[in-house]
Amino acid sequence: MEFESGKVNSKNIKKRHLLKYLGAGTLAGGMGLFFKQKAQAQGHTSGVPYVYMHGTSVQVERPDLTTSILRQGFYTTIQGQANTFNWFHFAIPTLVITGNERVKGCQVYFNTGSNNVVMKSVHLYISNQKVAANDNLNIYGTNGFGAITLNSSVYPSGPVGISVGVNFGAASPLYIQFIGASGQFENLA
Repeated sequence: MEFESGKVNSKNIKKRHLLKYLGAGTLAGGMGLFFKQKAQAQGHTSGVPYVYMHGTSVQVERPDLTTSILRQGFYTTIQGQANTFNWFHFAIPTLVITGNERVKGCQVYFNTGSNNVVMKSVHLYISNQKVAANDNLNIYGTNGFGAITLNSSVYPSGPVGISVGVNFGAASPLYIQFIGASGQFENLA
């Protein structure tokens, strides 16, 4: 493929050309793509690039089990019904350019109103295959964090999704605020 500058496309596609040809709005509309240098500069010392989705992009599996969903510029606040369990989903944009990209894990960033709202599960999907799951979580409170790190990386053979299982207890407050979610990738340069 030849760009307007007359330069021939090589294996190392420049970020600005990638954004131009994929559509900057597709990538910029709700997610930030942080390559290795930016990830390290923000405290991600693993050197593994992260692809983020903002909390306003969360999808509720069972809206009928909620009393309100409020999307704001900084997160989505979901008020659950008492004594219910619900799933919440993030679709992580997945770029496959060279074929060497691998999924390494995922994270979910959130706050809960009390210890009556608890993240119980995080599942990582590639297409319709569950490639990892952690169903033994008991995370709640301010700046909660749910993560999965894969022992061996997986080649993405389709879109990447994160599913989060949350238990809403009996006493209020019964809300969770999703700040965002991210997928970890290797060889995404």
